[in-house]
Amino acid sequence: MSVSKIVLSFDDGRKDNLRVVEKILEPNHIPATINLTTGYIDDTAGKDRRPGPNLPLSVYEAQRLGSYENIEIAGHGWAHLNTLEDLKKGLDTLREWFPDRKINGIASPNSMLSEEEILAMQPQFEAMGIDYVRIGAGATYHGMRRVMGEVSRTLHSNGLFIESNRGATAHTLDRFVLTSVPVMRQQKLHQVLALVRSCVERGEDLILMFHSIVKPDEPFYYDTWSWDYEDFELLCEYLVAYREAGDVILTTTAEAVAK
Repeated sequence: MSVSKIVLSFDDGRKDNLRVVEKILEPNHIPATINLTTGYIDDTAGKDRRPGPNLPLSVYEAQRLGSYENIEIAGHGWAHLNTLEDLKKGLDTLREWFPDRKINGIASPNSMLSEEEILAMQPQFEAMGIDYVRIGAGATYHGMRRVMGEVSRTLHSNGLFIESNRGATAHTLDRFVLTSVPVMRQQKLHQVLALVRSCVERGEDLILMFHSIVKPDEPFYYDTWSWDYEDFELLCEYLVAYREAGDVILTTTAEAVAK
């Protein structure tokens, strides 16, 4: 059985991401992919195009993230849109901000692009220097899987959470379209740990999609796309233990898809 590759992927470029990288990920040598929406960060896209209520990174803070060897910088649009024009504008800005970095991945904003749409546009993406496009697990939710996902968020069932995301974890990382599992406010730590354990047992790969990692006394703690800081710390402890046991490879998205 193959060793599971696990990727921690963060969307938008929220200010709390810098703390997570500097306080948790870097000290533990855990790689991650940060998908930046450039118009949100430099405020050129306007407040009505912000992907959430949280404060964004500044350009300087984003560049600090890019100074860490274990951190991959990837695209997430300029105005958080899924048009080729918006995604390219975001990439062009990132390449200006990070002239010494290879920017070769995109996360679809709100995971609105389907696999079929992305594959139809693959030549245009490749012309932009893109090796992969990451979407969310919603693209794999069909029939009972969708129902299981909804129920798992209410009952906090490990089994239902795992099964509802089976379509995403069954996808390998040697593809152009990558599918991630969003970790939202409703997901409990024990559910995420159970999913990781299931992937390790099956030898499946896993991309976990995060947005904000915040503490209970901080703004937007109860926002749908926030997750608890202490729970994230504990998740990372488990991932490091799996890595030390030789059961997982912690990697960036770009490294995972590299030929």
